[in-house]
Amino acid sequence: MTVDYDKIGIRIAQRRHELKIKQNYLAEITDLSNNHISNIENGRSIPSLETLAKICEKLEVTPDYLLLGNIKTNDIPKNITDNLLLCNQESLSLISKIIEIILLEQEK
Repeated sequence: MTVDYDKIGIRIAQRRHELKIKQNYLAEITDLSNNHISNIENGRSIPSLETLAKICEKLEVTPDYLLLGNIKTNDIPKNITDNLLLCNQESLSLISKIIEIILLEQEK
């Protein structure tokens, strides 16, 4: 298996944008330099295991998502995760918004 560091960086940047976190803020909360975060997101630097763990924690994602683009959980039926993998970024954004609305309704 080959690790695609460009895709890892893209997933980090996408998740950061989803959470509306600026690159410099992610750097600050992970105790990393803004340059280092930028280099990881652009595939120019390979994050250490410790760095990857910090980023995962702050972006609230699992390492398998950043490494492989997979969401692994026993709580989500496989057909749902399989279908999510077929969605483009625009569709995923819409799905995320729908889920947020559902969660807000549940809180009422």
